[in-house]
Amino acid sequence: MTDSSWYIKVDVKLELEIASGDSADDTYLDDKGSKVNRLIDNLISPHITTLPVSSNLTEDLYGAAIDKVCEHYKRKNKEFDSANSYKESFNAAIDSVIKRLRRDNESQSTRSVVTKSYATQPLSDE
Repeated sequence: MTDSSWYIKVDVKLELEIASGDSADDTYLDDKGSKVNRLIDNLISPHITTLPVSSNLTEDLYGAAIDKVCEHYKRKNKEFDSANSYKESFNAAIDSVIKRLRRDNESQSTRSVVTKSYATQPLSDE
């Protein structure tokens, strides 16, 4: 699997309420963002081959990346309660994505299954 870009600095800064022009933490955020990209890829890569990644899953993975980078930033600033809530949100998002990736196609069907006996006529000896 190629390296994905789940981390988007602008979205993380918006979540953390950091001004877009403030570049003091950019290096830290970018470093953590690249590590989070690899972490997410490693977590989902064993499950990604079962289903194509839909746009809903992609949005959830972007949100998970935001949560994980925010968790690291809050821990750096010793805001442990906020960091723990971001960690729980990240874990819930990843677990949800993995669960949806592991579903088999039969469980996704909304059509009811009707079983009918297969009736045939005997072959003639003509």
